[in-house]
Amino acid sequence: MPVAFQNAVIRSPRRLRLLFSNTLAAGAFSTSFYSLESLDGFGADPPVNAALVVPDASDQVELSLQYELAPGGLYRLTVAAGVPAADLSVALAAELEFKMHVPRLGPSSGVSLDAMVRRVYQVDLVHDGRDFVEDADGDLATITGPQNAKKALTKRGPANGRPWNAEFGAYAREFVDAAPGTLPNLVGRLTQELRRDDRVVSAKVRVAQSENDGTEFMLVDVQFIDGVFDTITVRPT
Repeated sequence: MPVAFQNAVIRSPRRLRLLFSNTLAAGAFSTSFYSLESLDGFGADPPVNAALVVPDASDQVELSLQYELAPGGLYRLTVAAGVPAADLSVALAAELEFKMHVPRLGPSSGVSLDAMVRRVYQVDLVHDGRDFVEDADGDLATITGPQNAKKALTKRGPANGRPWNAEFGAYAREFVDAAPGTLPNLVGRLTQELRRDDRVVSAKVRVAQSENDGTEFMLVDVQFIDGVFDTITVRPT
């Protein structure tokens, strides 16, 4: 099969890997075959210092560049005609235009990890079912992070509305003492309700059964917005 240039992969700002369609001959590793040109003036034309062998990849050439490719810069790679393959075929001339990626900026040094977690998961007061909880300093205790979202979903799932919002919850009470086998009808309703929380990416609901008395309940595998996974239990109440 005649050899042909196929593509290029940016390995680093000073390394570019070229892919060919066939095993290359030793002559393919001559820098005279390869050149780069800056098309938008973001950076200088980077000379090719070396054309390197790629271990365990006989159809590839890695170019070592004298200058770094400029972030966001547009370049043209030219492969001259005659790059030889091991089967004695030679490649035709080829060109490829590509854009150097722009490195993603990291979080601002002025924003702490705690602040980011609080922003994503929000902060709520801790309530034990009877009253608000105090912390060790006598202030009202707060909760954030995935545990805050999990606690909110545990309350939201079986809820049967609230005085200020009749649509809150999946109205699981309708399935209390229902006939065996009817709980799966709650799956769609519960999934939709939990997805209303903007901290939730996905919620997969499954029906489980108590080993003690065979009572059915729901297990929900939840993925939160930052990739954290957890499982919550919902029982009709």
